[in-house]
Amino acid sequence: TSVHGVRRVLVPLLDLANHESMPSAIYTFSAGAACGAAIRLHAVRCLREGDPVTITYGEHSSAHFANYYGFVPRDNPYDAFCVTTAQVVHAAPTAFESDCEAALASLPEPKQAERHPLKAAAPPTSLIDALIDALAARSPSETRGAAVAAAVRALVEACGTLENQLLCGSETEVSVSRPKRLDLQRAHILFSLLRHGLFPSCFPS
Repeated sequence: TSVHGVRRVLVPLLDLANHESMPSAIYTFSAGAACGAAIRLHAVRCLREGDPVTITYGEHSSAHFANYYGFVPRDNPYDAFCVTTAQVVHAAPTAFESDCEAALASLPEPKQAERHPLKAAAPPTSLIDALIDALAARSPSETRGAAVAAAVRALVEACGTLENQLLCGSETEVSVSRPKRLDLQRAHILFSLLRHGLFPSCFPS
């Protein structure tokens, strides 16, 4: 079987060994070419005839032993009991609470963490309008292509300026409002650039 990603098996004869925190023997696994895979049991101290051969089932809490093995070791050095902070505070006597409050009051006041406000940037609406006008202009393709390229370059420069302001921690207020009409215009721009084959060549190298 597999429990929490750990494979568990019962090995004949070895499963007769009981658990002990300080066992009298240890076992090793070897994959010999001659006889195949084998599990070897080695004594770690002198044993007389009739002495129990014990191994350790692992460094687990008593709850783990009760859940997976059906018994609880009498002396378990690895036993643990989880207690939440809320349980500790609820069970704490009044005298203990006052001692804690006095200890906290003697500590220096913690410094507040530095705040880094999140800001959004958007290109000026006038530049987008200029690009739309260039796309809608009824002019020769070369002239219109030059106008579109100029408008796109202006947008790229504007976006780069806003990005640098954010990266440098500028305190300049950046507009975060973006009407729905502007989103439709942006979609129209990208569609038109792709349709006219101008998208790759409009941006400066």
